Amino acid sequence: MRVPMSTLALICKTHAPEDIHFLKVDVEGFECAVLQGMDFVAYRPWIVLVEATRPNTTIEVYQAWEGILTEAGYVHVYADGLNRFYCLRARNLAWRVQVSAQFFDGFVTSSQLDAQTRAEFAQGCIDQALARATQAEAQVAALLGSTSWRVTAPLRRA
Repeated sequence: MRVPMSTLALICKTHAPEDIHFLKVDVEGFECAVLQGMDFVAYRPWIVLVEATRPNTTIEVYQAWEGILTEAGYVHVYADGLNRFYCLRARNLAWRVQVSAQFFDGFVTSSQLDAQTRAEFAQGCIDQALARATQAEAQVAALLGSTSWRVTAPLRRA
């Protein structure tokens, strides 16, 4: 599929706010070309995160483009095995980025969030089924005309 291409500088000029706090570059092996197309004089993101490995591998390739960032006043502050984090030296943010997510941050993994979402959906389905069962019990009792009649083993929430 053909799609229009542009430089990162032109994209920033067209769409970015004046003060960019965070820039993520993940373009499956074209990081150097994208960074070459950025105007780091006109646009000074506080933090730049760049995928630093060859696509779908652990082979680091950041050496090809890291100089673009360091020459623009960025300092490498952290690497997570896939990405490298750079902070604008003038913003003095390095100390805030150098520590990875920790237990006390209250973060959850995407798989934990997915499991929680599924559990909440399942609980909603159970609640709806219980409500329909209770409604059905009432309808059966009304049809039989007996207020003393009741299903002996109604569905109940575990």
